[in-house]
Amino acid sequence: MAWVEQYWWKIRCRVSTLWGRCIEVVITFFNFIRTDKVGLVAPTILFMAISHGFFWSTVVFLNDWTTSWYAERHPSLTTSISVCIESLPQGVCARLVEHLTLVQSRAEHHYEISRTFQSYQFGFLSTSFWAGTLLALGIFTVVRKGFDDLGSWGKGMLMGLLCAAAFFGGFPALVSIDDNIKDNLDGYNAYDGIAAEIRTYMRTGESVTGNHVDGASFLHKIDMMISDLDAPRIQLDATQMDLGKSRFLELSQEMESGVAAPDTPRVISPIPPGEVEESTP
Repeated sequence: MAWVEQYWWKIRCRVSTLWGRCIEVVITFFNFIRTDKVGLVAPTILFMAISHGFFWSTVVFLNDWTTSWYAERHPSLTTSISVCIESLPQGVCARLVEHLTLVQSRAEHHYEISRTFQSYQFGFLSTSFWAGTLLALGIFTVVRKGFDDLGSWGKGMLMGLLCAAAFFGGFPALVSIDDNIKDNLDGYNAYDGIAAEIRTYMRTGESVTGNHVDGASFLHKIDMMISDLDAPRIQLDATQMDLGKSRFLELSQEMESGVAAPDTPRVISPIPPGEVEESTP
């Protein structure tokens, strides 16, 4: 086993040599920094990279912290597909189960999008705030000591903080992040309201407010609600979302008023040949 021991010693020597070279590179880098010959580009990029690292750390932390909020708001006891009451026809019950599965998935989809955008929004806000605060402190130092006495790292820090504050402060307005959050929250509330209506009707045969609605009429109203919300879900347009909400409230009021099922159309048989219909005077 002597060759194994020799091979092991060779590996240890190579690793120690590699670590020694890495330490030399780090020492050389810090010595180069002290000479103040790095210019403005390197420290500017470094402080912008630090700002981006702070931004993504904030987003990841907030996203992980809020992951369980949807499950806490919608426990499995309330979101599980319930069994319809016996008075509902089998076809209506099957359609309601399909609609309930659809609206619950869409509600969760809109909620997750709004939660992600809100995490980004908080990351943008916190990063621009701290970058602006450090930039103000740097400007105060410049007023006291002068810009020429800062050195390359001081000037680069101010440039990096200025770029970071401008980027993280202005980017949310550029992509309309507030409108996206509002549109997705409106979509979540609309689909969550439809899901509550369906679950209540499947378990009690009545609407949320206790009014009795027949199965065919209720299913028709749910179909219209979902179809009216489909366009805002795809286009994310604030005006269309407001129209969808108005239509949702209108249909809800119609359903709460106890609309009866439409009458069965009458089948009119043709008049046999030879028979003449008597005219009424």
